[in-house]
Amino acid sequence: MVWSVERDVAGSTIKSIPDAFWWAITTITTVGYGDKIPVSPEGKAVAVVLMFMGVALFGAIAATLATVFLRSDAKSNDALLVHIARLEAKIDQLVEGGAADG
Repeated sequence: MVWSVERDVAGSTIKSIPDAFWWAITTITTVGYGDKIPVSPEGKAVAVVLMFMGVALFGAIAATLATVFLRSDAKSNDALLVHIARLEAKIDQLVEGGAADG
């Protein structure tokens, strides 16, 4: 999209499809080298949309990774609770057996 609106604009540095891809990749990853920039209002509008998409994409990736880690913690917590319950049952048996003897 940015190539189609920027290619004929005076002062634009995005004149080819490879330029547009380079600009899009650096923009969506929030690196933004500044060597390729849109100068037209339409190109800047495309840039704003792409920036929000980049932030949303990396936010979604971070949220997905956090969910994976939290689920694995929850599973290990469940296993730990089961193990504790078994130990408590064994302790209760020992205490009851000791009380019957005593």
